[in-house]
Amino acid sequence: MVLRMNIKARCWDDANKEYLSDDDLNFVIHPYEGTVYRAGSYPDISGEWTWDANEEPDETLIPELFIGQHDKENNEIYDGDILQNGNGNIGYVLWHNAGFEIKWNDAEEPYAYGHFTYESCKIIGNIRENPDMIEF
Repeated sequence: MVLRMNIKARCWDDANKEYLSDDDLNFVIHPYEGTVYRAGSYPDISGEWTWDANEEPDETLIPELFIGQHDKENNEIYDGDILQNGNGNIGYVLWHNAGFEIKWNDAEEPYAYGHFTYESCKIIGNIRENPDMIEF
């Protein structure tokens, strides 16, 4: 059985230090390796986007998944977003312990949803364009 699902993501192009535009967002994440391939510019006969299986993965592309949550201004939150809570604390979203969590600057360990709500936070940047806003 093959499981196919659409996952909402954005993609950082580390070579050009920018997010891919919506027109360039045709990429495929290898299901076992997590490597990223640029997709072809046309769908195959089944209507699915294809890529050349002999092509090497593009190591400069870094996918960031939509975590299924929104901030207090209803903006979609992605892996790597920098959030600020109502107390002024700043942290970033990351994958940790089999789920998305937030690592606050003033904490040693990331916090899972339940210790805070994403809806009480505001996106103020992301780790690619604003790394100086957070402590890794």
